[in-house]
Amino acid sequence: MRKIALLLLLFISLPGYMQNKQQVDVYWDKINEYRRAAEKKPNDADIYRKWGSTLINLARLNDDSELYRNGVDILQKAADLDIGNYETFYAWGVGLYFFAQQNDSLELYKESLQKYQRASLLRPNNADFYSDWGVTQARLAGLTKDTVLYKRSIDKFLKAKEIRYDDPNIDFRWGVTLIDLAALTNDPELYKESIKKFQFVSTYLWPNKNPYVFYYWGIALRNLAQLTNDPKLYKKSVDKFMDFLRLSPDNPNWGSVLTQLRLTKTELFESIKNCRMAAEKQSDNPFIYNNWGLALICLAESTNAPQLYRESIVQFQKAAELIPENARFYYNIARSYSLLNEKDSTFEYLEKSFQYPPTRVYLENDFWLDALKDDPRFRELLDKYLPEK
Repeated sequence: MRKIALLLLLFISLPGYMQNKQQVDVYWDKINEYRRAAEKKPNDADIYRKWGSTLINLARLNDDSELYRNGVDILQKAADLDIGNYETFYAWGVGLYFFAQQNDSLELYKESLQKYQRASLLRPNNADFYSDWGVTQARLAGLTKDTVLYKRSIDKFLKAKEIRYDDPNIDFRWGVTLIDLAALTNDPELYKESIKKFQFVSTYLWPNKNPYVFYYWGIALRNLAQLTNDPKLYKKSVDKFMDFLRLSPDNPNWGSVLTQLRLTKTELFESIKNCRMAAEKQSDNPFIYNNWGLALICLAESTNAPQLYRESIVQFQKAAELIPENARFYYNIARSYSLLNEKDSTFEYLEKSFQYPPTRVYLENDFWLDALKDDPRFRELLDKYLPEK
């Protein structure tokens, strides 16, 4: 059984592709505005705080190390000018957290924790500080496999709940952290506790049914099913994953969930229908077409209908036309050609995808590329772009 990878996220909405492009322009306008303002008022800490925070937001959109570094430096300047501003330290902590995520830097995570601690000392009754502090501590705990850090993280969520009981985001983060701790300790009670968190969030606090609640709820159920060898729990996990797929056909994580589930033909047809309906509403969203293509591949495997692989290529190509620089879409085209055993086309698109390549281990273990692995060109391509260290 293939496992679904668990990624602890700061809970943020995922804006559409076109919205991202527009937001980048807005951020650059603001950054230039703050830069000019700082030249006129070089001792105004508030200008530097806003400037640094905007750089961090832009860095998150572009995943840009230099922008993160600049943002952190500008926030340092803001703190130097006003050591008592809790907003500066909070923004600094958030910036360091996202900067740390780029390469999972333990030192940057630790620095982030220090900034949250400073912000909470300056403003002790702010739930956001404790909630984000808990997320960062959990991330550090996951990297170091430290159960003590996990428990400290949960203490922070508990403190945040004491301050703001009706915030579903806190329960959501708490639930995800419990999954990670349960996976580390093989403790079924922690999985059960996390499931209660997601149930609470979904039923009482988040009436709009945020899809990530169902995503992590499904993970908790699936992991508990594996631990207890309970097929009923596994079925419940599939139901939650289907809720996730149904509610977010434009989500970039949608395809990875779909391809790791043993869905029935009916469920696959439903997934394809959801993608088609979503494409009618958001024709400029490449992730819908990418997810549509992945659903077609799964249906092709389930029904032994190779023509569906060609239909999947059409959808992946639509996605690639919308974001030509996204290697994932070319990679999925290569997968479809591989499943059709059309090796020349497979290698063409596989090489194209290496503009932003996945890891060598991932490629070597991708079962959708099995048709290539006895061909010497496969090894040559890996050695050319991803040589073994």
